Amino acid sequence: MLALGLLAGCGPPGLCGKVFSNRDSGERGAFHGRWGAHPFAGKDISEHIAKRFDERVEKLDLTEAQQKSYKEIRSKVETSLQETKEEHRKLFEELRGEINLENPDMNVAANLVKDRLKDMPDHLSQIVDYFMEFYNVLDQNQQAQVLDEMRDKIGRD
Repeated sequence: MLALGLLAGCGPPGLCGKVFSNRDSGERGAFHGRWGAHPFAGKDISEHIAKRFDERVEKLDLTEAQQKSYKEIRSKVETSLQETKEEHRKLFEELRGEINLENPDMNVAANLVKDRLKDMPDHLSQIVDYFMEFYNVLDQNQQAQVLDEMRDKIGRD
């Protein structure tokens, strides 16, 4: 049920803060008050991610051939993110429909979430594959730059 609570707390794009709020009194809900609004509420996260990719890749000074490969991989990532966003939206429509019934069946709601969670490893694995596809296009110097940045983010020994 924690997953249901977390999903309800984060909600679909544009609903963060509305799920647990009292609209009549103007009070913010527990999740919204504690964590604040989700930074991508109502926005397209795929554009943000693509922009961050571009900023990092720009530092690598790609050749024309590498740039072409990067654009192809970037397009696949954007498509994957858009598909994931649509699946997320559909999940919340189904959850909302079940939860708003007079007598909601929490087993149905839980199974909706569990079914969605089953797909997550495949989505994450696909993103890793796209990264490796890009990484393998880089020369040794560029790969070293990528590894150095990863070490800075993850931490060095």
